[in-house]
Amino acid sequence: MSTCEVLETTVPSDSVKQYKLWLLEAREMRKDLRQQIGRRIYRMMKLLLQAFDDPEFRADNGSADDFQAGVVLDDFVLDDTGLEFLQLRAMMKRYPKEPAWRDGRLHRMYRDMVAADNAAGKLQKPKRERSPALTKAEYAAVSRAAERQRVMLTAANEQLQAATSECTQKQTEVERLRERVHVLEADNARLRAKVIAMGGNPDE
Repeated sequence: MSTCEVLETTVPSDSVKQYKLWLLEAREMRKDLRQQIGRRIYRMMKLLLQAFDDPEFRADNGSADDFQAGVVLDDFVLDDTGLEFLQLRAMMKRYPKEPAWRDGRLHRMYRDMVAADNAAGKLQKPKRERSPALTKAEYAAVSRAAERQRVMLTAANEQLQAATSECTQKQTEVERLRERVHVLEADNARLRAKVIAMGGNPDE
């Protein structure tokens, strides 16, 4: 019998080995963690799906193609879930309600979905889809948004360069003044030593 099977039949008592109690507590923590992850991934995917369908997002990222847009959004999910955005998008279509995600077993959900699709004769991986062509009005709106973004980016870069130049100038002035202070302090120390050597009081 495996450790996991033993734990399933273990009832906490004074006679239970300490490591089993640790593992029981760890199992409960793991369950809570999975539930938190499942809920957060579901809510994050709701946000990412809105961005995925947004024309401005597509224009800014050069992602008119669904596959390309999915690759951009992989950065938000791939490292944390081991699943690509388009795979999670397919799961959201199959499991649109949050309770289905609360178990947090994302890979099991995906395998179940793929198995069901295979049984129904569907492709295992999401197909590479193309978004419907933009209308002239939509294209014009996207173009204007992209131009506004370009203008704001240019202005921000110019402000950054000006601020950097100003900071460099101020830093140079600070260094010059610091060197001047060091020279004056050295001169003052020499004069004090000379006064003392002549039997005078430098503080008078």
